[in-house]
Amino acid sequence: GPKVLPIDGEVLVRFTYKPEGFQKVVYLCGDWDGWKETAHPMTRLPDGHFELTLRLPRGRHQYKFRMGDDDEHWYLDPQNPVIVPNGMGGENSAIDLR
Repeated sequence: GPKVLPIDGEVLVRFTYKPEGFQKVVYLCGDWDGWKETAHPMTRLPDGHFELTLRLPRGRHQYKFRMGDDDEHWYLDPQNPVIVPNGMGGENSAIDLR
């Protein structure tokens, strides 16, 4: 799951994701900015993993990964077992930053 480092009221969080097959772009989307679809493009590494480090406020956050520019494809974090209902019949990954 995400790697967490506390800093002055915020938390530095490194998210990593390995999509199935080749993806040119992966975005990290979450409740900290109203689920902006393209605000946080992740960096593609040579081995096909994507990563992104963000400073987030403390508290509980929900997030998903979005593939490319097709907003039909949103994915849970397979490395994070914490899953919560999203209130719309689906689920989100969740992280508790205290």
